[in-house]
Amino acid sequence: MRPVLRYPGAKPKLAESIMRLLPIELCSGIILPAPAGSVYIEPFFGSGAAGFHFLKRMNKEVSVWINDIDYSIYALWSAVVNHPEELQSAIKRIRPSVELFFQLKQSDGVDTGDIVRDAVGKIALHRMSMSGFGAMSGGPIGGRDQSGDYKVDARWNADSVCQAVKESSRLLNSFDDLKITRLHVQEMFVGSQPEWFYYLDPPYYVKGNDLYRNGMTHQEHVALAQSLADTPAKWVLSYDDCDEVRSLYKDFKIDEMDVKYSNAVQSGGERPKNKELVIFN
Repeated sequence: MRPVLRYPGAKPKLAESIMRLLPIELCSGIILPAPAGSVYIEPFFGSGAAGFHFLKRMNKEVSVWINDIDYSIYALWSAVVNHPEELQSAIKRIRPSVELFFQLKQSDGVDTGDIVRDAVGKIALHRMSMSGFGAMSGGPIGGRDQSGDYKVDARWNADSVCQAVKESSRLLNSFDDLKITRLHVQEMFVGSQPEWFYYLDPPYYVKGNDLYRNGMTHQEHVALAQSLADTPAKWVLSYDDCDEVRSLYKDFKIDEMDVKYSNAVQSGGERPKNKELVIFN
């Protein structure tokens, strides 16, 4: 499934490994219908790279709750679900330029009252930015003077983006009970139940505040760990590998996953390798 949004830290390559940790009753289809009250919850939805991988295999009677505190991400997925035709029309009108990049960088996260406008701005900003970093990028692809080998429109293909919107809208609207919110993650544990399942991909502990407009403080990482320890729900968590994260989750199962980051390149054209942690209860 093609992505609507280029986004730092997206997890498409880890999704299949994480998939095996999802409760079987969520994804077993007609063999084992989902129990009453089953809810799939993703508090840091972002580009949905992992979430869409799971949703394609999920029983349609499962309630789905996707969330992102970033207003522009919330606007994007709300428009995909509720206004897909208008969003596609807006995408076709975009003409990437250095000037547009800096306009969208300045307005990122601002609620203009026009959710389709805000959604298409988010898509265009990330597709024009270096490594998909959006507002956190210093400049557009090709630089301010467009002297590089790649230009600001190198990642812009309106037909492809529109097709991605169609596919995403079709999948999300295939669930009878779908909720999209822009809450702080701590609000999403209120009233949690054993039938609920959380997949969480929070901002990286080490580099998250450099990659995202809405990063997390150390205290917020600690509070998240406490909420996960206290919830009766099942959960899976993906994180960057660092001592602080290992300490916070030392009482839970931790798997190491090798990953090559798709939004970074080392000298010589190699993708940097690193380990990510998949933690679960």
